[in-house]
Amino acid sequence: MEPTRAAYTLFGLALLPLLPLRLWWRGRREPGYRRLIGERFGRYRGAVTGPTFWVHAVSVGETRAAVPLVQRLKAAYPQATVVLTHMTAAGRETGHALFGDGVAQAWLPYDAPFAVGSFYAHYRPLAGFLLETELWPNLIAKAHAAHIPMYLVNARLSERSAALYRRFRALTEPMLRRLAGVAAQTPADAQRLRALGAPDPLVTGNLKFDASIPSGALELAAGLRLRFGATRPVWLAASTRDGEEALLLDALARRTLPGNPLLVLVPRHPQRFALVADLLRARGLPFVRRSADAPVTADIGVLLGTRWEKWRRTVPRPTWLSSAAACCRWGGRT
Repeated sequence: MEPTRAAYTLFGLALLPLLPLRLWWRGRREPGYRRLIGERFGRYRGAVTGPTFWVHAVSVGETRAAVPLVQRLKAAYPQATVVLTHMTAAGRETGHALFGDGVAQAWLPYDAPFAVGSFYAHYRPLAGFLLETELWPNLIAKAHAAHIPMYLVNARLSERSAALYRRFRALTEPMLRRLAGVAAQTPADAQRLRALGAPDPLVTGNLKFDASIPSGALELAAGLRLRFGATRPVWLAASTRDGEEALLLDALARRTLPGNPLLVLVPRHPQRFALVADLLRARGLPFVRRSADAPVTADIGVLLGTRWEKWRRTVPRPTWLSSAAACCRWGGRT
C-alpha cells in the first residue's frame, strides 16, 4: 500500500466508529439511512449465484443516469445479476422505483479495506462501473488487486475538483491509473481526467440523454396535459435544492409571464416537500399537491410534485417526473 493511501486509510478507520451515529442522525428525516447499516461495513445477506455486474450510483441523479447502462447490461447478459449500489437513501429508493426486483440493491461499503474486501468477496463482480465522480482509493485498489476491471462512466470533473485532486496527487494518481477505462461526458472532463493520470478517457456524452421516455410516461403526460389545461404553458423546475425554490419564486414574482403559466415544482429530496409547501403558503401562492389528485384550475399557480412513484411494472418504469417533462414537450414546449 502506498504511504499516502495508508495515511488516508488510517484516518478513515479512526472516523469509522462515528459513522453509525451520523447515519442514525440522518435517519431522523430519512429512515432509509437506518436500514441495513451492516452493509456499509461489508456485511451482506443472501447468496449471489452466477455472473454479476456491479453499477455504483451514489444518489438520485446518478441512479437515473444509470438506467441505459443497466438496461444494456441486462440485454447483453440476460443470465447475469446486476448489483446496484448507493450511498444515499434517496438514491436507493429511486433505484427500487426504477428497477424493482430487476436488480439487486445494496449500500456501497465505506472505503475501509476490510469492508471493501468483504463486498468483493460476497458479490464477486465480473466488472464494476462507477458513475460520474465516485472515486474511492481503497475501493479501486482492492478491485485492481482482485483483477476486477473498474470503469468510470458518465465521468465529469470540474476545474475546481481537478485542482483539489492535484493537491493530493500522490493519492489520486495511482487510483486513477488503476481504472480499466474512463468514459467522460465532455472533452474538457476527459482532458482534466487525463492530466490527473486516468487511462485515455473517451468522450461518450451524458448517459442521461440516452434514456428513452417509456410509452407509459407519454400516456400519463397526455393525461397531465389535459389536467393542466390543453393550451396553458407549463414550467418544470425539477430536482430543486434548499434555497432554490425561493430564488425561483422571487424571479417569477418580478415578472408577469404571459399565458397564465403553471409552475410544476419538484423538490429533489422528499423530506423537503412539506417545507416547500409551507413556503408557498407563506407567500400566499395558490397550489395543489400532485398526490392529492385535485383539479388544477386556472387560479392555481403551482403544482407541487413528488419525485417518483413506485410503479408495478417492468423496467423501464415511467416516473411521474419524466411524465411531467414529457408533458411539456407534448404541449410543444421545452
